Amino acid sequence: MASKAAKQRHEDKLNLKLCGMLVDSGLDAEWRSEHKGNAKIDIEVFTEYLRVAVECEKHGSGKRAEALKDAVSRLVPVPRVDAAIAVVYPKECNSHGDLAPDTVLAYTIIRRENVKKYGDRHKQHAQSIRWMTGPAGGLASVLKHLYRDVGDPDSLAGDLKTRLDEAVGGMRVRQCSMLAKAIRLEYPESAGRPQLDAAAKRALLVVASAALFHARVGDHVQSMKPAGYSGRWPPQTLGECRRDPNGTKNALVAAWELMLKIDYGPIFESAINILVKSSGPQFAGAIESMVEWAIHAADQTASLRHDLLGRIFHTVLDTARQDGSFYTTTPAAVLLAGLAIRNRTDMPNRLRDMKVVDPACGTGTLLMAAAERIRDIAGDEYDPNVLVEEVLCGIDINVTAVHMAATTVGMLSPDTKFDWMDIRIADLGLVNGKARAGSLELYAPDGLLPYVGWYEGSGRQVDTGRIAHRTWKGMADLVVMNPPFTRNNLRHDQLGPVVERAVKEREGEIFRDAPVSLTSSGIPFLLLGERLAGDAGIMAFVFPLAGATAPSNADTRRFLAKRFHVDTIVVPHDTKRFQFSGSTDIAEMLVILRREPPKETRIINLAITPGSVAEAAAMADAINGGRPTNCQVVYWPRHMVETGNWAGVLFYSPYLVERFAEMHGGGMFKSARLGDVAHTGEPPQGVRMTFDVSDTPDKDARFVRYGHKTKDVRSMHATPNRYLRTKPGRERQAERAWTKGGLLHIPERLQPNITHVAAVKTDNVSIGTSWHAVIPKHADPETWSKAMAVYINSTVGVVAMLGARIPRKPLYPRYSVSDVKSLLVPALSETMIKQLTATYDRYGNSDLGLWRDPNGTRIALDDAVCNILNLDRSTVATMRQELSREPMVTGKRYGESSLSG
Repeated sequence: MASKAAKQRHEDKLNLKLCGMLVDSGLDAEWRSEHKGNAKIDIEVFTEYLRVAVECEKHGSGKRAEALKDAVSRLVPVPRVDAAIAVVYPKECNSHGDLAPDTVLAYTIIRRENVKKYGDRHKQHAQSIRWMTGPAGGLASVLKHLYRDVGDPDSLAGDLKTRLDEAVGGMRVRQCSMLAKAIRLEYPESAGRPQLDAAAKRALLVVASAALFHARVGDHVQSMKPAGYSGRWPPQTLGECRRDPNGTKNALVAAWELMLKIDYGPIFESAINILVKSSGPQFAGAIESMVEWAIHAADQTASLRHDLLGRIFHTVLDTARQDGSFYTTTPAAVLLAGLAIRNRTDMPNRLRDMKVVDPACGTGTLLMAAAERIRDIAGDEYDPNVLVEEVLCGIDINVTAVHMAATTVGMLSPDTKFDWMDIRIADLGLVNGKARAGSLELYAPDGLLPYVGWYEGSGRQVDTGRIAHRTWKGMADLVVMNPPFTRNNLRHDQLGPVVERAVKEREGEIFRDAPVSLTSSGIPFLLLGERLAGDAGIMAFVFPLAGATAPSNADTRRFLAKRFHVDTIVVPHDTKRFQFSGSTDIAEMLVILRREPPKETRIINLAITPGSVAEAAAMADAINGGRPTNCQVVYWPRHMVETGNWAGVLFYSPYLVERFAEMHGGGMFKSARLGDVAHTGEPPQGVRMTFDVSDTPDKDARFVRYGHKTKDVRSMHATPNRYLRTKPGRERQAERAWTKGGLLHIPERLQPNITHVAAVKTDNVSIGTSWHAVIPKHADPETWSKAMAVYINSTVGVVAMLGARIPRKPLYPRYSVSDVKSLLVPALSETMIKQLTATYDRYGNSDLGLWRDPNGTRIALDDAVCNILNLDRSTVATMRQELSREPMVTGKRYGESSLSG
């Protein structure tokens, strides 16, 4: 057995070799060895430096905890580095000669700001924290972008939220109403306190963002005295304003009015308006608190790259439900920008000729991500002034959000000409008696916004003249957005019924000849994006995952595929994070379209959704370089994409995606849609509205299949377990519903990780409160229902069933009538039905086992289906194995046991 000293020398050599390998992988850095084999990498990115410690162990029991403990020791009690990496080598790595750039490592990165989370509980946290796996080259890419994760934006955002809550909590209703009016939210004092509080917080957030900008540019403006100005100069710094004997509020107004003589209208005009129109000791205390926060936040320069203000803004936003203002997480924005702008060839020859437009920019998260991506690849061409003044363009209806965006983007280049900045407010509502539809006005024939300037304290419109006569159609090299997807019946509720009706009528005028159905508020933005994108333009956006398969969006999918090449779709199959927005519980995807000749669509299935900016940027680099990790890359046929079939997003496994495409194309067996061969009964929702459920029958003794509890539903054979009683006044509906009863039943909802059964066959004709009854159009109901129950519960049928779902919530899919009708089934002959009926008679009462743990009964059903459809048994066996590992079936991240063990 090797001595402890020999093992230590072996690990030291691995440690040092890894550092050299990371630098050799293209990381702009130097590394050096410290005592006892420790290694440190000094990274230089642009003008920023990081010190990163590397602590390694070889795979084995407790080694993750040991590596984590060593990494944390470099950060506490006195930080010697900015971040530390705990690395575990594979057990096959017996010498430093076995370590290569493609060696897959497990690693986690601990930053100085979050080390307090770990303390001394290393064994516990070694298993609970998020370990990543990937080759050494991938780790180098993460380190390259690590500077963007330094800082603690979540802590800063949390501190500001607390201050806002405390400040507004101490205000009177009248003061909150005054603040609301200062940002053009005309809430009366009789409005609900929660509504007024949210508006007041938004106003104070404007002040906080202006104070933060003041803190960042205070030194910069010292030498910028306007020509011909003879008054006092320079403006007081933020710290001086806070200490001014005349009061912080008066000092801020004076300083910001001086700054306006230089520029910065988008930053300070709204903030001055709020200060001037508000009064009282509670307000004075609130201003003090906002200034105190800004001084502290300005010291954490690294955190300012993040959409700090956006994070807090979306926690106090009071109109998200109506206007769909959902916060795009920074990692999601970075991943989208990184895949949309693959390399320098995706940009014009000159940086100043590039135009990036977000017509629903919110607080500017996506614009900032695009700016960082451009900076990464522009090299010596990068000029922050050009970026802010010439490249980035953001438009939104929300005054406060636009203020945040201008502040955030402005900090990229404080000496830019803010009058040239294209971060704009678009009016929504009635303006001078005329309805306006916000950014969507750009879709109108003239392609102009009705309003292109900023509101000064007086509310006067300031038209810089720069974009009033610009031709907007076809102007953008990149259109990037997270459109406001809100149901039509909820849109614009915040405007009041009269204005809401006027705005919707205006939208109807604009999109009178729209090529697709406007089923949600996001679809018009996709049409607008297509119009803004130039001949070689790219459109990249966040989209509900349900939009990839929902029948209501089919014409939108066909339209986009006709106008663009659907290049890439990124789908999170991460059971712990399947959204790209921070304030929604529905699954989402990233879509990237290019004006290129169409070909197969690349689908990036994520096993782990990036949780940090560095991880997201590294993943984009890896995907663009053809070496992705923690994801699967599959290709979906061009002809299916063009016909609106994007169902390849529904499975993580490439093998299942390929087999599902084969099923759709008829290559696996001659298939039909269930709706072509069968009728569906009364929808479960209709049954619930028409009947009450009872344990005892009434005179009609109507049976019902009630509930879908896993402990009760484990086999294909089921008995109606309750009775129905007609609700008063629903007699006609009851008679109609009962005529549509059946023997085959498909569940309305599923939990794939605990489900045994995908369809049941009952002895008596019945309908269900949680089940769809299915009745064959031509075949014998008894034998056909038995045969179809066998098919649907086989592996092939379960794959078809999961492929028919609308993936709004991946772990709890719901099946509508149209989903059930879209289920792919074989065209069964009488002989096939007879064979499958015999299988049902033998196994109908057998426990099918969980989908993630198939038993002998499931295999027997698979054999029966293989026999009648002439399928290769090894193909179906592989499908069964892959299905049992699907994240939605296991309820865990793909390969989670190996990642966290």
